[in-house]
Amino acid sequence: MDADKTGDLDVVEVFKLEHYVAVIRREYVESYESRNPPSVTQVQMKKALSVHEFSVDDETFRVLWHEYRSKGGINYDEFVAVLTKLQILRDRFQVHMLRLPCDCEVASFSFKQFLKSAII
Repeated sequence: MDADKTGDLDVVEVFKLEHYVAVIRREYVESYESRNPPSVTQVQMKKALSVHEFSVDDETFRVLWHEYRSKGGINYDEFVAVLTKLQILRDRFQVHMLRLPCDCEVASFSFKQFLKSAII
């Protein structure tokens, strides 16, 4: 949400962040909190990724699942972390997208930019 890349959020950026978290919180409460313990199953997580338009292959999903799951599935904090991480990566990718005369999604960035996007 740090549109100006200052490292600090202004009032508008904080409002956007609050809205983003509120939407995810509502989704979690309405769809997954009724489980005991509250968590997201693998099937539900695949559906949530699809709803948020994150198309990941099976190997990527397995890595995400392994990294973020706990005993009963993925809890609220980890659910927010997964969706936020994917959103950040998508936003960073889109900044570097090339405007090609096809329907393909291709970006141009350096290895250093890729590492920054993947790690930070």
